[in-house]
Amino acid sequence: MSRITRQRLEAGDDITAASLNDRYDDYTQTDINLDNVADGAIDTAQMPSNAVLLYTQQDAIGTGDITFASYSTVNRTTASPPAQVTINNSEVAVNGSTGVTVSSGQVLRVYASLTCRSVPGVGFSAHSPTNMGVLRFQGYSSSTVSEVSYAAHGWLFRLEWDITSSALTDWEAVPGQGPFDSEWRSTGFDGEDVSDLSGTGLIPLCWAGSTEWDDGNPNLLLRKYQNTGWRTVTVSFIRVGSGETVYGVRLRCLGLVHPRNTASVNGLIVDTTSTFNGATPTLDYGPGNIALMHMREP
Repeated sequence: MSRITRQRLEAGDDITAASLNDRYDDYTQTDINLDNVADGAIDTAQMPSNAVLLYTQQDAIGTGDITFASYSTVNRTTASPPAQVTINNSEVAVNGSTGVTVSSGQVLRVYASLTCRSVPGVGFSAHSPTNMGVLRFQGYSSSTVSEVSYAAHGWLFRLEWDITSSALTDWEAVPGQGPFDSEWRSTGFDGEDVSDLSGTGLIPLCWAGSTEWDDGNPNLLLRKYQNTGWRTVTVSFIRVGSGETVYGVRLRCLGLVHPRNTASVNGLIVDTTSTFNGATPTLDYGPGNIALMHMREP
């Protein structure tokens, strides 16, 4: 890169405002931008702490411990509008009672994580609940058709916020996310377009398949439905400043949901079929975390 060389000041040299200004005239540059200033040009160690990051917060949510000796359980909903469960300890007040105002030129980033497992129950058929997707197989030496569910169902996690007051009594879906509380596109089911799933996460209902094949047919005695095992579901949300003051955030769960297409629009609907042909599916959850960052827009 180019170099500017200056001789040091010596004893007896005149030091005046004019001479000092003239001495550094060629340091002046009016077109500093992303093209000529990289990360290495900034002495980050000397920057004030609020130069980019204005406020941070992290809170534990959920229940139980990392050994899962205890945990909470969510039951599937059969109601319309669907019952939604608030995850334990997830109604988090932001910055005490003050909240944070996401002004123009600022960004709010929220991240939630929760350890959970889906327990699908035992023996639910390929036809229950409603519209469960199935794969059909017919062997080359038999006219018998066998069906195996591909378990397209899942549990949905939704991030909500309160931008009304520190009382935290007026929760709503974050922008870009549907509330899943009204009928979706005349299907008879509550749901939302997949384009309206900002700040949402999903965990599948189960693993489903067959462990053995006979002339192209799945051996029905070895058809398997298994729970997902403990895993972490993550939810993220980013909001560029438009003036809201955020007083609280929380995480909610509902299910079961499954994909559906109508009029060439893809969506997720809440399956409220009243019964399964076996044990009712549930979702268990343990410890988790919500973190948020209020920062200047890069």
